[in-house]
Amino acid sequence: MTVNVKQASIAFLLCILALAINTLFKADWSTDTNNKEFELPEVGKAQPVRLKQIAYEQVLQAYESLQPSPSSDDNAENIAKQQEEKKRLEAAKKQKTKVLKPQFQMFDDNTQIGLVGIFRDDSTVAVFQTVKFDNDQIEYSRLMEGQSIGPFILKKIDKLSVTLESESRTLNLVLFKIRNS
Repeated sequence: MTVNVKQASIAFLLCILALAINTLFKADWSTDTNNKEFELPEVGKAQPVRLKQIAYEQVLQAYESLQPSPSSDDNAENIAKQQEEKKRLEAAKKQKTKVLKPQFQMFDDNTQIGLVGIFRDDSTVAVFQTVKFDNDQIEYSRLMEGQSIGPFILKKIDKLSVTLESESRTLNLVLFKIRNS
């Protein structure tokens, strides 16, 4: 009779496993004061088994000892930070994103301006459109050279563009971009 090494090692491991299980169920745990004896319902020839019982309160106390309890100062600071963040997010939601229209430039913090027409008759007139970011209000203005709109003075009117100047800025507005193909 030949015995395969693999089969022999499996048989040996099963024997060790059986001994370990037998030792666990025959162990005497009566020295532990938290143990109580419970009887399992009879299934076949089952013997009473002692199970270890841990009180819920002990587990809860162990968990709470791991978690540092926040002090009242830390808690107040966290609440204040959360409220500030909430206010900032609400303000950001209310504030519209400032997106410039094509060929428009920033006129001031709340307004964009664009050139919408140049008319030549007896005199040359430029027509501007201003759009407010907060309420999308649109206004049109007609200017000749030398006239002003807000802090800007219309300095020059060309065929397709105009130049507006203020003390601190210069705006060059065009009717449309010429594409080079």
